[in-house]
Amino acid sequence: MSTLTKILIVLLTLSSIFLCGITVTYVGTANNYKEQYQDRNREIQSLKTTNKNLEQEVNKKTQTITDITSEFSSIEDELKQEISDTGAELQATKTQLAEATKSLENATIAMDSYAKTVAQNNDLREAAEEKLAGLEDLKITNENKIKQLTQEVVNLSATIDQLELEKKRLVEEKTKIQDDLNKSLQLVGLTSVSPTAITSAPGIVRPAPATQDINLEGVIMEIKPEASLAAINKGSAHGVRKQMRFHVIRNNEFICDIVISNVDADHASGYLDLVGNKLPKAGDLVKTNF
Repeated sequence: MSTLTKILIVLLTLSSIFLCGITVTYVGTANNYKEQYQDRNREIQSLKTTNKNLEQEVNKKTQTITDITSEFSSIEDELKQEISDTGAELQATKTQLAEATKSLENATIAMDSYAKTVAQNNDLREAAEEKLAGLEDLKITNENKIKQLTQEVVNLSATIDQLELEKKRLVEEKTKIQDDLNKSLQLVGLTSVSPTAITSAPGIVRPAPATQDINLEGVIMEIKPEASLAAINKGSAHGVRKQMRFHVIRNNEFICDIVISNVDADHASGYLDLVGNKLPKAGDLVKTNF
């Protein structure tokens, strides 16, 4: 039995005692005790009924209080669980907030570094653009120079081609004159001489040495087919003289002749003659006798 119920019972008991005292006093002082008794009895019955009703009401209130207490305990447990869950969520949120703050700090540092990099790149880009502009101007200047030089090269090439044609024509004329001179000398019983033969006395010609008696062999060092010129690895130290004729041989096949026109100590050069279907090339064998 709860404390509230006990208190109510005590109050009811005191009330009953008080009523009983009043009743006794009333009965002692009244003339009609029976009537007073009946009245008191009715009052007592009424009080009992009231007391019973009050007890029922107290029981109801007690049950209500019990239910409320139970419900309150359940709600309290739920609140405690919610508080615990909320505390865990709060701790997790704090952890996430700390991580987010750290990430934000890192992002801020990265952003600052990126901003510095962008500024440096902008400076480099501006410098590169200025340099590019200078290079564009230089390119235009060089292109103009190249065009000018190209035109000069074209002009020089045309001049060189013209000179080469003139040189070739002169060589052909020289060869024809040499052949005509040789034929004329042979008719009068003299050997062939070169145009550069040294005269020992007026009217007397010293003939060039016969190549058949020298029997030289070498190889072509360089060839310039566009100029009809070739250089060999034999020179005056080996007995080579101007107007000597070397036969170009490749795999025992005759290619052409080289008529020597310029002689140094260890190499010589001359123009191509009797060129057939094949052109000479560096490394081909050259012989005075074939």
